[in-house]
Amino acid sequence: MNLAQNKVTFPDVAPERKAEIGALANSIWRRYCNRIPVDFERIITSSKFHVRHADHDSFEGATAALENDGFFIVINRLAARYGARRSRFTMAHELGHCFIWEHALDLKERRTPRVRHYPTSLGELLAEKEADYFASTFLMPDDVFWPGLHSPIT
Repeated sequence: MNLAQNKVTFPDVAPERKAEIGALANSIWRRYCNRIPVDFERIITSSKFHVRHADHDSFEGATAALENDGFFIVINRLAARYGARRSRFTMAHELGHCFIWEHALDLKERRTPRVRHYPTSLGELLAEKEADYFASTFLMPDDVFWPGLHSPIT
């Protein structure tokens, strides 16, 4: 099996936007982590993030801007029923909203994503797909994770 052939491609995110978001995710990964698995605690404690876990039935994660220029991230404990990997992806997705500057600006100005507020082929907002792309690139940086997977696994 060649795992690299199974890589999710995010067809709704334009190639130039993928390059932008991928470079951002890689830069943040190198600054805060530089290893797999990602150490979320290091990112959270060295930045302006406040993370809480709560029990909700309606969402997996949410992010809001704080008055002091930081961000408040809520991760749904009930989403853990999907497994620890899903919780890690949700955390990385919410961090994506904080680090992608257009998303962060919209959060700070308390408005829905204005620039990218249109549905994708699956009916989701493009901002959500961009945050998904950030999360996947952040958790598995292309130049670190994928090179060893381009050959078949036996």
